[in-house]
Amino acid sequence: NRFRLTPPPPPLTTPTNLKLHKYSYSIMDGSYFNNNMNTIEAYGLTKYIAALWMSSQARKNPNIRFITMSPGGTQGTAVMDDMPAIQNIMFKYIMMPFILPLMGMAHSLETGAKRFVDGISNSALKSGVFYGSKKNVITGVIVDQSEFFDDLNNVEYQNNAAAAIHKFI
Repeated sequence: NRFRLTPPPPPLTTPTNLKLHKYSYSIMDGSYFNNNMNTIEAYGLTKYIAALWMSSQARKNPNIRFITMSPGGTQGTAVMDDMPAIQNIMFKYIMMPFILPLMGMAHSLETGAKRFVDGISNSALKSGVFYGSKKNVITGVIVDQSEFFDDLNNVEYQNNAAAAIHKFI
């Protein structure tokens, strides 16, 4: 799967293995995409690295609560604005407001925003966890995404994502 940071990188603690996995850096600096960047792919991979980073920060800062929350398939956002014109028009004016909600594949902006409020206010949600919809759906109740995507629990991947982000900040 090209979205996973596999094979697992060597431990970062040994001097000969301080070079991070190539995907972490190449996604963050854009070279992964060459001149053929797909905005949806870039969005997903950036979100993936950010979720890994948040988990690493939760481990390093146990007194601070770090929650990664997916708003799900939410109407009224600008996520599709950088798509080619025809796709943008289809999603923004036809699919998101009418067709996807009828299919249970999109919810209101208020529902998406409530997920963020829940991330702040629901004490049952655990720090360092990426929450989003159940597997293969983009609306409905939220669950821990590591239940079906175990890369999110991989400490080495989390460390690589953190190092890649800190290279740029």
